[in-house]
Amino acid sequence: MNFSITNTSLYAIELLWLQKRGVVHSVYRKTINLSFGNRLLALQACGSPLSPLSLITNLYEAQMDALPIQPGQQVTLHPQMLCIHISSSQTVPFDYSSCTAEDLTLSPALSCEEQETLTASIKYVLSKTDTKGFDSILHSGSPNADTLIHIAAKNSMEQALSLYRQKAWADTADTLSRLIGLGIGLTPSGDDFLCGVLAGLELFSRIETPFCQILRQRIRFHIDRTNDISGAFLSCACDGLFSRAVCGLQTLPSPDAIFDAFSAIGHSSGIDTLCGIYFSHLLEFPSSELAITNI
Repeated sequence: MNFSITNTSLYAIELLWLQKRGVVHSVYRKTINLSFGNRLLALQACGSPLSPLSLITNLYEAQMDALPIQPGQQVTLHPQMLCIHISSSQTVPFDYSSCTAEDLTLSPALSCEEQETLTASIKYVLSKTDTKGFDSILHSGSPNADTLIHIAAKNSMEQALSLYRQKAWADTADTLSRLIGLGIGLTPSGDDFLCGVLAGLELFSRIETPFCQILRQRIRFHIDRTNDISGAFLSCACDGLFSRAVCGLQTLPSPDAIFDAFSAIGHSSGIDTLCGIYFSHLLEFPSSELAITNI
């Protein structure tokens, strides 16, 4: 079988063009993470959700599992070809000469009317989810919101809302940055939530505000609190790069389409990101409560 990279992001393809070698960082069920200096990219099975780090291949998940690829193996880059060196005499090559590259920069911002429409759709979606991630915090009276992680996250969110409304931008950013690394899994819920907050600030026309600039600085400064992979997503979010699902919100998809797109991202990662986008809306609306009720 010919291995190929069929789809990626402009961010990822430009990184491939600039690099000569790297190393296999880690291997998960359907993802092979590659390290190039202080940046990561991810070889993924076909049909995986597209992110700035994605190198989507023509392999199914079972085929990815069968590859004899292990952390520490060397990676070399050639014109239109990425090679993972299994041994001194064996390589696994991925041809990317025909791959498409998508711009995953989130812009432009939505109009006020479009913001209202999107917020209503996201609120509706979150009222129907039950991942036991940060959506539990937003569900009024949820029995899943009493873990230490949820309690800590809720306290930080409520404190941040209060500080923001006092125009204490630095204190708000410091409070939200406590969420970095909070949670379990490959990308902790706190990191996914913060990616969502940054996306919301983009969508809701607040990217040039002092608060957004300070929040980006704080996240970059504390990014070592989380793992390398989650940190790579946070770094991209600070640069305005997000998943295809997030970028697709600019087209004001239906609630059902939003649910499908974000539910496909990890167990709770997509929904945690959606929670962050909704939270960025709450920052500007003092009459809004943190919790939402089922609709």
